[in-house]
Amino acid sequence: MNTNSAFHCNPATGERIRWLLRAGETGGELVRFEMWATPGGGVLGAHVHRRSTERFEVLSGRLVLEAGDEQRVLLAGEQAVVPAGVPHRWRNGGEDELHMVIELDHPGRFEQMLETAFAAGRDGGFDARGRMRTFPALALVRRFPDEISPPWPGWLRRIATGH
Repeated sequence: MNTNSAFHCNPATGERIRWLLRAGETGGELVRFEMWATPGGGVLGAHVHRRSTERFEVLSGRLVLEAGDEQRVLLAGEQAVVPAGVPHRWRNGGEDELHMVIELDHPGRFEQMLETAFAAGRDGGFDARGRMRTFPALALVRRFPDEISPPWPGWLRRIATGH
């Protein structure tokens, strides 16, 4: 089976993805995937990618992106870049499905992290508002500390994750 054509879903957050480029195809330099999100869906909790710059390109719909102290609304044809280490979150801010391409450089184990998060979404690891519950979130951050973490101070992150 060609994994690039397979769709992966998180029903708790309204996200659906299809891998376009996986880390193994780029020597670990890059991942790229198409993302669809239902109205109101998205990554609602602020998080940080410690080593990856994340790029968003909106194909259709309305992306609300909060990065650092800024909030932007992006429409079809618009792009945004979130540098490594910048806390951010995003959601579909429109009434129609959001469709975009997301790319991360230096992804590490981002693919495995995302698949683990999506599995938690299918297994009740998110609350009714689409936010990951405390214990699954801590397990995810502990397992994938470079790929994703809350924007906590370093000392708190080290206590929670052991890294």
